[in-house]
Amino acid sequence: MAIGGISKALQHSLKPTSPALMAANGPHYHLALSYYGRAIHEVRGSKLDTGSLRGAIVCCLLFVCFEVLHGDRKAAFAHINNGQRMMDELLHIRDYHDHDHTQNIIGADFVERDILHVFQRLIQQSWSCGVLRRRDQQIAGEPSDADGDPSPEQLWCCRGGSAEKCVVHNMPSSFVSLQQARRWWDVVQHYVTHSSSIVFRVTHLGLDDDVLSECNERIQKHMDKIEQARAGIKTATPEQWQDFKDVLERWHQGFEPHWKAAQKSKSEDEKSYAQAAHLRAHYLTMYGCVHAPLSCSYESIAKLTPKYQEVVELGHQLFEYQKRSWGDGEMFTMDTGPTWPIFMAGTRCRDPEVRSEAIRLLHENPRRDGLWDSRIFYAMTFRNRMLEVSNAQEGSSEEQWWRLQHRSGCIDEHGRLIVRAMEKNPQTGEWEFGEEDLRRFLLD
Repeated sequence: MAIGGISKALQHSLKPTSPALMAANGPHYHLALSYYGRAIHEVRGSKLDTGSLRGAIVCCLLFVCFEVLHGDRKAAFAHINNGQRMMDELLHIRDYHDHDHTQNIIGADFVERDILHVFQRLIQQSWSCGVLRRRDQQIAGEPSDADGDPSPEQLWCCRGGSAEKCVVHNMPSSFVSLQQARRWWDVVQHYVTHSSSIVFRVTHLGLDDDVLSECNERIQKHMDKIEQARAGIKTATPEQWQDFKDVLERWHQGFEPHWKAAQKSKSEDEKSYAQAAHLRAHYLTMYGCVHAPLSCSYESIAKLTPKYQEVVELGHQLFEYQKRSWGDGEMFTMDTGPTWPIFMAGTRCRDPEVRSEAIRLLHENPRRDGLWDSRIFYAMTFRNRMLEVSNAQEGSSEEQWWRLQHRSGCIDEHGRLIVRAMEKNPQTGEWEFGEEDLRRFLLD
C-alpha cells in the first residue's frame, strides 16, 4: 500500500521532488507515509524468532523500494545495510542451532535464491555509489582466523562453496539456460565487487563511516598507485587480480553459447535476446572494471574502446526493445538495468563519439533502476564531455588520463550532485581542482 501510494504521489515522474510537492498531488503521499510507518512499526514489534527475521528481511527489500521512489537514498542505504545484518544474524542462528551449512537460511530454495540475488544486485548498485560494507566486517560470535582477520566466506553473501571456499567456486562450466547464467552472473558480479579492490570515485555524504570506509580506502590505494606510476615507480600487479579475471572468463565461457544462440534467434525470440544482451552489457562493463581499474594506464583504458562501443550499442537495443514492449514513459525497476554500463562507457571510453552516444541514450531514456538514476548518470556524463574537451587541449594522452583519473562525484546531505575535477585556471595557467553543482540537470 505504501509503495502504491508513493507511486501515485509522484504522478508518473521520477524527477527529484519534495515532500511538499508530493503532498500537493492529493492524499496519496500522506497515506503512503502512514502505511510505511505502520509497516516499520510492525516489523520492529515482531517476535525475535527465525520466522519473524525472515519476514523482516523480505520487508527490508520493500522498504528499499519505497525509499528509492521517495528519493531518500540515505534511508535506502540504511535498509540495505539492515537487511544484510539480518541475513548475517539468521545465518548465525542457523549455524548455532543445527551446524548444517547446507541448509537454506531463508527456509525454501526458491525464496532463498530470489532474496539472495536481489540483495546481491542491490549491493552491487550500492558499491557503484561508493557505499559498501567493509569486507572484513565480522559476523557477531564468529571466530577469526589465525591472523585475527575474519574469513570472507563467513559472510552470508559468499557462502555455499565446498571446502570453505566462496560459492563462486562451485560455478559450473556451462549453463543449462539463460536464467541459470543470470543467477551465476549475480554471484560472479558480487564476488568481484565484494572481494576485489575495484572502485570508482562516486560517493554519498552524510552516511556512517562503516559503509563508506571500504570504498574510500580502495580509492586511496588506487590514487597512491597513480602517483607512484607518475613518479616512475612500477608497482607489481597483485596475483589476486588474476583470480577475478579467471572467474569472469569462466562465466563468459559458460554464457557464450547462449549469447550466440540468442543472436541467431533474435527475430523469433526478442525477449531472450534482450535478456542475453543485458547480461553481456554488464559482463563487458565488469570486464573493464577488472582489466582497467581506477589506477590503470592510458594504454589499458584505450584497449577497452571496442568493448565500451559494444556496451553502448547493446544499451541502444535494450532501450528500443523496452519502448516496443512497455511504451515511451519513464521506467522504474528494482533490477540492474542498462544505465550503469552506459554511464561507465560514457565516462571511461576514449572515443568521443561513443561517449556522445552514451549521453544521448541516458538523456532520452529517463528511468530509475533501484539506486541507479539515469538523470544522475546523464548529468555526470554531460559535464564530463565539457571536461574532456578542455582536458584534451594540453599534454600527452597519459597526462590527460592522469588528470581525468582525479574526477569524482558525490551526492551531499541535501541531495545536491557535486562533481570535482581538474581544470585549467585561465588566469594562472595552472591545473586546479574545481567543483560544480549539477542538480539543475536532475530536473531536466
